[in-house]
Amino acid sequence: MNFLAHTFLARNTGQAQVGAILGDLMKSASGFPQEVQREISVHRSIDSFTDSHEIVIGTKQYFRPETRRFAGILLDVFFDHLLTVHWSNYSNVPLPAFVAQVHEHLNSFQSIYPPRVWFVLERMLSEKWLLSYGTFEGVKQAIDRISFRLSRRRESFRAGLEDLKKNHDKIERGFETFFPLLVVYSEIRRCELDEKHVSRLD
Repeated sequence: MNFLAHTFLARNTGQAQVGAILGDLMKSASGFPQEVQREISVHRSIDSFTDSHEIVIGTKQYFRPETRRFAGILLDVFFDHLLTVHWSNYSNVPLPAFVAQVHEHLNSFQSIYPPRVWFVLERMLSEKWLLSYGTFEGVKQAIDRISFRLSRRRESFRAGLEDLKKNHDKIERGFETFFPLLVVYSEIRRCELDEKHVSRLD
């Protein structure tokens, strides 16, 4: 759900950024170009690393018992908010310029998406999701979008917004410690996949 973070962590190529987005939208990476497949794999490794990291696990304790089951998804969205707020600490490219590039790449690879995926991406582009996380209202809108996928416990999921508000500063401190570790991990994992690909060619 943290589309902005995944595109930031991807290599700065069209296929890589497309793969970073598709990691949340596709069950299988088969059939896509090699670089897209690799970034889908990196995306999933990033998700596993994040979910199992002690900082993130500790941060989930700030949520009430009734909202804690959704803490991972809520934190994904909120981490995109915090990345937006602290963007200049991580990138020399202004966020609007970065997002414009991502939009261009998503549009240019339209032919490789299944129709249901393009339906989601069209909304992402037209509603400018990647630029929307800078305010808490944008966070609320993202959580509202996700909540429509939940047939049960929708209100409990939305109630997690209050936990985010109440614990904003503590979650932010955790993010500032964790995100640089995630940047390093994503590069290491990508290099590992590159080496495996080269060894198969040998």
